[in-house]
Amino acid sequence: SQASIRLLVEDGTAEAVVTCRNHHVATVLGLCPSEWTSLLESVRGPGKVALQFTGPGAQPESSAKVDEPLTLFLRTLCTSFSVLRPVVLSFELERKPSLVIPLEPPQLQRFQCGEQTLLTRVNPRIRLSCLSIQEPKHASSLGAFSLS
Repeated sequence: SQASIRLLVEDGTAEAVVTCRNHHVATVLGLCPSEWTSLLESVRGPGKVALQFTGPGAQPESSAKVDEPLTLFLRTLCTSFSVLRPVVLSFELERKPSLVIPLEPPQLQRFQCGEQTLLTRVNPRIRLSCLSIQEPKHASSLGAFSLS
């Protein structure tokens, strides 16, 4: 079986989508090997479950039936503190630079800061592949990119 998860990583100035595959998914979900094996056993059949969280505190959009046990489990797991924690990611570009289509120009984005409306230029998200996931040694050692 194969598993993948996409993480939106941002540092306030740019965003990237990091795709984690197979055993990295277990690490992102904070599952020990026996929990991961049990989860894989429960999804042996063909199919796809997709949950999309659109922001902090948002209800996930789901491609599966809302009342299915697997969907309920994943919704609960993905909003738990075992998943919503800082991690250190190592990654690489998903495609070689020679195969990457030239980036679109930055787009203007409007956001509110108190009573002022500000405009900023935002570059398109880059696509990255996860190489490793680690727990931070010290909270102060986290780089600009962290998943939370």
